[in-house]
Amino acid sequence: MDMLRHIEFGLSPVALLLLLMYHVYLYHKIRSDPLSTSLGLAHRIRALWVHNIMQSNKDILAIQTLRNWTMAATFLASTAILIGLGIFNLAITADKQGELSLLINHFGNDHPGLWLGKLILLGADFLFAFF
Repeated sequence: MDMLRHIEFGLSPVALLLLLMYHVYLYHKIRSDPLSTSLGLAHRIRALWVHNIMQSNKDILAIQTLRNWTMAATFLASTAILIGLGIFNLAITADKQGELSLLINHFGNDHPGLWLGKLILLGADFLFAFF
């Protein structure tokens, strides 16, 4: 069991390092060749769409599209904050849900502090997604 604890403590920094490396690579790709990424393509298509809407004087279409984008962003932000608050609620009542944490964690460490730390990091991730 001690070996699984060391593996679990080792894999978390590796996962964070991989995530950081991915974002650095993505930033470099967007700066050097933006059309090779989905973000660069979306930005280019959005710029072409705005140019087309401005030339063809389709004011109503532009307003409706911007309203739909705002509604979608509001819905996703509300979902992220709801999930984040639910995870924080689970973290606060984690002492009452010891059986649940053991059911979810098939292998690895069953230390309640590690379980609470994971929940808080997951909740912070969803709150970051909200902003």
